[in-house]
Amino acid sequence: MAREFENKAVLITGGAGDIGRAAASRFAGGGARLALIDSDAEALEAVCREFGSGGTEVVSRCVDVTDLEAVMSAVGEIQTSLGGIDVLVNCAGIYRHKNIQEMSLEEWDQTLNVNLKGVFVTCKAVGPSMANQESGGAIVNLASIAAQRGSPLHAHYCASKAGIIGFGRTLALELAPKVRVNAVAPGIIESRMIGDMLAVRGEEWKRQIPLARFGAPENVADAVCFLASDRAAYINGAVLNVNGGMWMD
Repeated sequence: MAREFENKAVLITGGAGDIGRAAASRFAGGGARLALIDSDAEALEAVCREFGSGGTEVVSRCVDVTDLEAVMSAVGEIQTSLGGIDVLVNCAGIYRHKNIQEMSLEEWDQTLNVNLKGVFVTCKAVGPSMANQESGGAIVNLASIAAQRGSPLHAHYCASKAGIIGFGRTLALELAPKVRVNAVAPGIIESRMIGDMLAVRGEEWKRQIPLARFGAPENVADAVCFLASDRAAYINGAVLNVNGGMWMD
């Protein structure tokens, strides 16, 4: 891949997670300077050491994405350090299991807060300044196949990911013409986040996938980088499915 992100500053939330790290690797390979946000300080430090040792300029902040004040402060520091933010990728998220009869309000709120409020907070912190800079920018949010087809035990997760799609499309209108806002909707991706559910539902899920295999974080990262790149310069408000054909629309 050409160094299509040369001199671009890319901010990734959930940067220490499997998909966030894969996206960071793809952007770094394209010449980007990285800013990584995650709530796991130890994992974040390890990822930053890895990219830094490879020669990539990388800064990080251990931040709770639901904390607007903390995120605004971190974004301001990142913008000063990197000279602005050209791409925002929202990967931070949690995946909990509970049926609606047993789900508490606190469990509902926790998932909606991290997965949906977190996207609102980071987009609020980054979007206006991105829209005001001469070069504009791109935002890519992580939705999910769960928003499109539902998933037993995951009403809160499905609701949060459906909210990301609606929120992102509204933002695509509000921040145009300088900023494009799109989403990637992964299917079943082999990662730490869903490892326990793969053990329970893996064979059932695989039978529903025409390509007969699960995806890898790198497959999602490739879609994220495409939507963030100039190759997608006329794509705005879209949802790109990365699910092996498990859901088609």
